[in-house]
Amino acid sequence: MRRRLQAEFASIRLRSLARLSYLNQTLKFTTEMAARNSPALLDYPRAAPLFLVLGEDESPGYHRQSEHVAAKWPALGYPCDYLVPRQLDHFASVDCLIDPGAELVRRQIEQMSR
Repeated sequence: MRRRLQAEFASIRLRSLARLSYLNQTLKFTTEMAARNSPALLDYPRAAPLFLVLGEDESPGYHRQSEHVAAKWPALGYPCDYLVPRQLDHFASVDCLIDPGAELVRRQIEQMSR
């Protein structure tokens, strides 16, 4: 199972890095640095629940990366709660945190209560 995941994510790594080359160039990241810092490619040695939030209005690159992480987490045997709030990006998602009735806040509290 682990080898299959490694092969799958090696393929994803190459495709993802090519798509994000403009950002890698801006940050002066080498291919190795980008791979080492990609949430989709990191190893997670400890089982922990993940609350993954991606605003609906994010770019396709963020959606691809989040979908990979959302698939990887359960494949590792870890629980993952994946939320895509409508009409939000990462800035507006943070603004939701002041609203105790917002779905994002409600789901965070639910996860912390488990």
